[in-house]
Amino acid sequence: MISIPVEVGEKYQIEITNLSHNAEGIGRYEGFTIFVPVSIPGDIVNVEIISTKKTYARGLITELVTPSADRVTPSCPIYDECGGCQLQHQIYEAQLRVKQNLVQEAMAHIGGLSEVNVAPVLGMENPWHYRNKASLPVSGKKGDVTIGFYKPRSHDIVNVETCPIQHPLINKALKALRKYINAFWVKPYNEIDHTGVLRHVIIRVAPGTEQLLIVLVINEEDLPALRNVTKALEAALPELTGVVLNINNRKTNVIMGKKETSFLGGKEIVDDLLDRKFIISAQSFYQVNSRQTPVLYQQAIDMADLRGDEVVIDAYCGTGTIGLMLADKADQVIGVDVVPAAIADAKRNAKLNRIMNAQFIVGKAEEIIPRLIREGINPNVVVVDPPRKGCDPALLQAIVKAEVTKVVYVSCNPATLARDLAYLVQHGYEVFGSIQPVDMFPHTAHVESVVCLVKQ
Repeated sequence: MISIPVEVGEKYQIEITNLSHNAEGIGRYEGFTIFVPVSIPGDIVNVEIISTKKTYARGLITELVTPSADRVTPSCPIYDECGGCQLQHQIYEAQLRVKQNLVQEAMAHIGGLSEVNVAPVLGMENPWHYRNKASLPVSGKKGDVTIGFYKPRSHDIVNVETCPIQHPLINKALKALRKYINAFWVKPYNEIDHTGVLRHVIIRVAPGTEQLLIVLVINEEDLPALRNVTKALEAALPELTGVVLNINNRKTNVIMGKKETSFLGGKEIVDDLLDRKFIISAQSFYQVNSRQTPVLYQQAIDMADLRGDEVVIDAYCGTGTIGLMLADKADQVIGVDVVPAAIADAKRNAKLNRIMNAQFIVGKAEEIIPRLIREGINPNVVVVDPPRKGCDPALLQAIVKAEVTKVVYVSCNPATLARDLAYLVQHGYEVFGSIQPVDMFPHTAHVESVVCLVKQ
């Protein structure tokens, strides 16, 4: 039986030596691992143990004995309460080093690819006010609403007046929203008894065009009070392109419902990105850091290294952003996604940009690739940009079976990236050059990476 040297409720002094994938500090007491939120490497802390498992414990800081040389005062006044950021207490340069290490450790420990080089993270010159989307739950009472973010590990909402990582136009819109929701006595939703009206507020900005879209997620049908709010917002926000009413009357944690109506203007905005235009609707996937997105996509473009005669499949294509970026360098681009609405947006984006050599198909890439091969279309390059769970195993099998010459993998999760790279390496692929991390989410634990694999 494994001996656990710490006890719940007791206090211990430890040094933090590393960070976990979710930005919790890692220290050890008598060789036993303790995870400590809001700590960073170099901190010496007294912690109180709040839970234990067979191989690790979790503790909370009771005293910062010796702060790390990389520790700074967070810019956000509600940082200690809000769960939106995890690393504002660490200098930005150190955050980049930590994220590079997270990717390198995932390669070694999960993928068994310790020989693969991970390049320094491409960070931001100004890592603030970068987010172009805010999804904010609502609570409180009539005339005194709370709009903000959830506290860590809870459903309690922290009221947010302004957020230093949100685009300035989002902060401006949030201030106006709170004012008029209170002024017109809109009743916030109560998730316990399923009463009230306003559940969520979603604010989206197209930084390239300065267009603003506001989505009000409500528990009931059209309400006069919300029409009054919309009229007031139209007068206060000249950038406002549209207000969308989304109806979600289900008892669920899913934010948005399926039914939408336009209160003001259209249901979408258009952004300019790398000489392309992209439609952003209420539920579209779109990279939230518009300033770093060109950096991320340029890495994918460079790694694809197209000559002009290739057939490119953009798996998990979403609204077609990466595929449309590659279209003028390829003979043909075929985008695939299982979400019909995303494919509809991708087709509209292709038309908007007058791109004629890109087609978009609803379906699973692991089924589409074999079908295309049977039809005589052989992809030279496959680009994958999967969700955090990584690529479907069937897609990786289809890539291997098709003997695709080159795979460009855009990842938002080092762990699943390492797993998928290990599979491809075991089946005849080699990592070409270095893995290039890109910091799309400063002051959080997340890191994106781009890597190229070639068939041997």
